[in-house]
Amino acid sequence: MKTEGTDSTISWVSVCPSGLLKVESRRTRKTGSGDQSPVMGSVCRVRVWQKTEDRSGSQDTTGAEEHGILDEVHSEVQKFSFPRSQYSVLQIPEDTWVLVRMGDGQCDVVESCLEGMKAGEQCEVLVTILKDGTKPGSALIWQTDCSVLDPAGQEHQPLCYVLELHSFTSGRESWEMAPEEKWDWVKVHKKEGGERFRKADVWGAADCYSRALKLLLTLKEGEKGERQETQGMAEGGGQKAEESEASTGGQDASGGDGNKEVRASSEGDELDRKSDSIMSNEKTTSETMQKSEQVNLAIGGEYKAVRSELHSNLSLCQLRLGQPAKARHSSSKAIELDPSNAKAWYRLGQACSQVGELGLAQGAFKKVLELQPSSPSAQKALREVKAREKELDIKLGQKLSKMFS
Repeated sequence: MKTEGTDSTISWVSVCPSGLLKVESRRTRKTGSGDQSPVMGSVCRVRVWQKTEDRSGSQDTTGAEEHGILDEVHSEVQKFSFPRSQYSVLQIPEDTWVLVRMGDGQCDVVESCLEGMKAGEQCEVLVTILKDGTKPGSALIWQTDCSVLDPAGQEHQPLCYVLELHSFTSGRESWEMAPEEKWDWVKVHKKEGGERFRKADVWGAADCYSRALKLLLTLKEGEKGERQETQGMAEGGGQKAEESEASTGGQDASGGDGNKEVRASSEGDELDRKSDSIMSNEKTTSETMQKSEQVNLAIGGEYKAVRSELHSNLSLCQLRLGQPAKARHSSSKAIELDPSNAKAWYRLGQACSQVGELGLAQGAFKKVLELQPSSPSAQKALREVKAREKELDIKLGQKLSKMFS
């Protein structure tokens, strides 16, 4: 969550492949053009460099002007990403102009800084290691090449970067997107999360799954709002038609001079035109409703299953990151959405075991065996939990016997 300080400095907690970072940013050059800022889907031309004592000023714009302002076509025909690395803080090349698409999750630090910036602006970014929340037994340190994981856990000064936004294409906020567009983003984040997890980028995978889940929530609310709005348009159209006919009928009845027939004919033509317009609007509304319903049905058939799978995948990431309480919550959400999700039950059992809820862990592993009777991992996990519970019972009995002996 972002918080704004008194000196216009904004701070938040971000992620990199090796752990959590505390980030502080503030605008240092406010010469931006226009009123717009990058939003989801915007392709941004950016450059970042590390600020040091001998290199604190703004750089020249060589390489930016030769490309000119970004074309809209960029966002349609290219994917802008770079291999995420355990040894990089900002996950994009330094000292060169690169393209980054908002919403891809390439680097949470860069995307968060770009929100609210105008073309031509710069901001200064201070990055500090957060040891709390990193996987137990590891600590982040920065070496001279801005890297990374070192079990020694030496103390180093925070790194300072300068980020410059040259130009960007238009994008759309999530509430402006059509349901099918949001659904495409969800599938992209889900796929990217799986790829990052396989590459041991657990923090990055968790970030992808979280982005997908946030979009799914807006997708469901958006569908409801669109249906209500479309129905309201249809009902409103009918009401306007009735009001128009009533008004026209009143005018016809109020005539009384020699031009009554002319007026009646003219008003009749006007009524016909209004009627045709209303019928055309109703047809368009009907087609929109039909298309929207088709999209909703296609998404609705997968919505719960995909959301359950995302929560389950997120719980696995949280287990790997040493966050069993969060994993317990995520796996429980997955099971609520899909009680037949065996992986979610297994991860719930693991999370409950790690937080000491052995009875609930046994119940979860038994449920896995109901769904998958031949699962060797569930059988082994159940035996281990029972053995732990038996051992605790023995220790408790020994303590009680000493108390009353």
